[in-house]
Amino acid sequence: MGTELESLIDHLEANFGRIESGWYSQEPADPAIQVVECRNGKIGGVTAISTLGLGSFALQSPVSKKQIRQELFVMLKDGQLDPRLLAILDQVARESVRTDRPVLRGEVIQKQNPVLENKDFVALYVTLPIYYPNNFWTFRDENQGDIAFGWLLPIKEKELLYVQQNGWSEFEELVDKAKFDLFDLDRPSLV
Repeated sequence: MGTELESLIDHLEANFGRIESGWYSQEPADPAIQVVECRNGKIGGVTAISTLGLGSFALQSPVSKKQIRQELFVMLKDGQLDPRLLAILDQVARESVRTDRPVLRGEVIQKQNPVLENKDFVALYVTLPIYYPNNFWTFRDENQGDIAFGWLLPIKEKELLYVQQNGWSEFEELVDKAKFDLFDLDRPSLV
């Protein structure tokens, strides 16, 4: 596992930038999962927080017989890191392992409380890592299988309603046409 992990770390750092710090849960069920903070990557002025180790679990797709290995990340402007995001990302990863179910593109992850204090984000939307090159989207692991990367985009109430009423493919069109940085936590709503 050491060589694989080093390669995955290289893959992360080549795109997100150097790992500056990391956290891991004290829960004994999934001690391999960490959340890491990366800065100075391919997207200038962006901090990425990512799971590291979630990809070692082959999770059962709810829509096919395929097993999916994945890592999840949130990106935000430098200086906007909120510790709640670290806890939420860790919680989403641990829930995936507990339920043996990956999060899929187009899914919305809602929380009981606001995603961030003093921000009007109510959920996380799972999408492709569109700000990064296509060769980043999947890490090729010859030993255990590919690891897909999923971007968790914080979304606002109107955006959540839009996804629920129009479907994820319609919402993705809005994401593709955004005229502002979607990783800015002070951004306006897409709808």
